Parts: sequence; structure tokens; C-alpha cells
Amino acid sequence: KGAISLDSFTFDKIVGGSFDVLVKIDKQYPYGDKEDAWKDFSERIGQLKLPELLLGQVGVQDYGDKMNDDLRERFDVKADDFPVHFLFRKGSTTPVKFTGEVTVEAMSRFLVSELGIYIGLPGCIEALDKIANGYLAAASEERTKLMSQAEAIVAEQKDDANQNSAKFYINVMKKINEKGAEYPLQEKTRLEKLVQSKITEEKKKAMKTKLNILPSFN
Repeated sequence: KGAISLDSFTFDKIVGGSFDVLVKIDKQYPYGDKEDAWKDFSERIGQLKLPELLLGQVGVQDYGDKMNDDLRERFDVKADDFPVHFLFRKGSTTPVKFTGEVTVEAMSRFLVSELGIYIGLPGCIEALDKIANGYLAAASEERTKLMSQAEAIVAEQKDDANQNSAKFYINVMKKINEKGAEYPLQEKTRLEKLVQSKITEEKKKAMKTKLNILPSFN
């Protein structure tokens, strides 16, 4: 449960091995909202018990022996940018940098998008996520069947929040049929810009729910 501490000696024993590893490079004693989000995120991932994913953290000392500063330099991280998060896929030491907002939801979306793992994000409905997961690759006839299955699940939703989420899955499926396989990525880019703009918190929350759902169409 939680993240394991990595240093200059242990880093290459873990990264590049048989696990996907998300690594946080940060100052030695971090604090604040981003650190709180990382701790909450680590706890959530730990609870999921995902067998092929590890979370690691590197604490960089900026005085004395400058412990782990070699890792900061190796990955071209500036201290002013702390914390920086990198995903290393199993068998690889080439990092994929996380560039989103440091929140539980955004980091979870990143892992869903990059690794295709299932993390039940707020607003997501597991049965619809499974349908969405195969939708892009499905032929026209198969998409019709998947759409019917999805509509049946929408009809089962009782509360308004779930209904709204479920309807968004259907909307994305229709848009994919109209605009092509690039639609989920295009919509993700559009919504990410909107979330950063001056909109009400209520609208922002609705946008974030949609952003949680979109990686299911991978």
C-alpha cells in the first residue's frame, strides 16, 4: 500500500524490470496540496492491488551529500518544477512524463490512458467502461450491438448523476460513428482547455467527469 522509496542505488533495480512504475521526483521533505494529492493517489492505487503496477518516489536532497540529485539530473528535472512524475513501462527506462494537474483524478486518468488498466474514476460506470473499451476497434455491425447494450445499461441507472454519466458514453459512441476514431482524443483536448478556463465549479466538475470517462475509449 502506498509508494516505495527509491534512491540512486535501488532505482535501476526496480525501474526497467517486470513492473510498470510511476515515479515521483520531489524534494526530500515535500508538503502542500500536491503532496497530499500524491498520498491520496498512492492510497487509492494501493487499495486496488494492481499486480503489475508500482508507485515509487525519489526524495532529492539539495544540501550536504545531495542524495539522489544524480537522478534529478539524469531525467533533466529542475528543482523549481518539483514534483515531477514519470511513468516507466515494464522493461523500459524511457520515461513518459505526466503533464497534467497533480490531482488524484488526473493522475488516475493518466494511468488509465497510458496502461489501459481499470481504475474506477468518479463518474465512470464499470459495465459501460467495458463496452467503451472495445468500441473503437469494433466493426459497424458490432458497434450497433454494443450501442444497444449500452442503452440498456443507461436505462438501468436510477440517480441523476449516473444517468448523466451513462448518457455521455452514448454521446461519445455516436460522435465516434460520425467523426471517427480521433473523436475521444479531440474531445479530451477540448475539455482540458475548458477546465483551465474561467467557468463555474459546477461546470468544472461536470467536465472532469467527462474527462474521467473518455480514456475508457482507448
